Amino acid sequence: MNDHALEVLEFERVLERVDLRAASEPGRARTRSLRPSIDPTYVKRELDRVTAVQRLVEDRPEWAPGPIPDVGEEMAQLRVDGAVLESIGVHRLGVLLGRSRGLLRSLSGENAFPELGSVTERLVDLNDLEDLLHRSVDEEGAVSSRASRELKQIRDRLRGAQTRIVRKLEAFLGTLPDRFLVGDASVTIREGRYVIPVRREGKGEVGGIVHDESQTGATLYIEPPVAIEATNELRGLEREEAREIRRILGELTERVAAHRLEVKGAFDALVDFDSLHARARAARTWKATAPD
Repeated sequence: MNDHALEVLEFERVLERVDLRAASEPGRARTRSLRPSIDPTYVKRELDRVTAVQRLVEDRPEWAPGPIPDVGEEMAQLRVDGAVLESIGVHRLGVLLGRSRGLLRSLSGENAFPELGSVTERLVDLNDLEDLLHRSVDEEGAVSSRASRELKQIRDRLRGAQTRIVRKLEAFLGTLPDRFLVGDASVTIREGRYVIPVRREGKGEVGGIVHDESQTGATLYIEPPVAIEATNELRGLEREEAREIRRILGELTERVAAHRLEVKGAFDALVDFDSLHARARAARTWKATAPD
């Protein structure tokens, strides 16, 4: 069927109505890519698959497969030797594995649908890997202290170093004459360094490094000499933390890469099902049935 015929039939508008019911952008894209076919085998297969999901939707109208994270970029990275995934990518892959396991469970056992074998045979249950990814990276995409003992130790030392710097600066503030102090002065951070707000005329008394100033220029944010060495130690611990995070992400990337083809298959199956689910929901709304 040529493009002009599809345009006359407003086929794209129909697909737009259907893809609104998909749970994720990959599923919407799959639905928008659909085109009519004149292959009877393919047409019957697709009608049977949509009808099977229709039965599922009718039996469990409140059930939904959940959004599918788009892991296309992560899958491309996994094909490159030595690549290291970003932490947010690791989180997305953990969510993907959870979606795969959940859908496989929903479509198995007493709830099995033979027509959906092309979906279920690609889904995977990699529970150990899924748990590892969720334990290592939180929902915000940050590497968790639970990811390794070394990371937890480094972060404990970091918190201790931060506390010591703040206490030193608070004590230093207490030694300054009132004429140099800003109202409600407290320790703050500028350019990643711990500083105290001081009136401009107190700069010579405080010494150290000016990292910022107020809009009027009356207040300077100064890192006094008493804090410089301690902050340098803090920067060293932050570099240790970054190296450990990089090591953890490298190990996680290797673990996922060992199952790359299985993960890719699960992603494709989830996208396939998302499109089927959108079509089935549209069919239910329109009271549609598959023709003989």
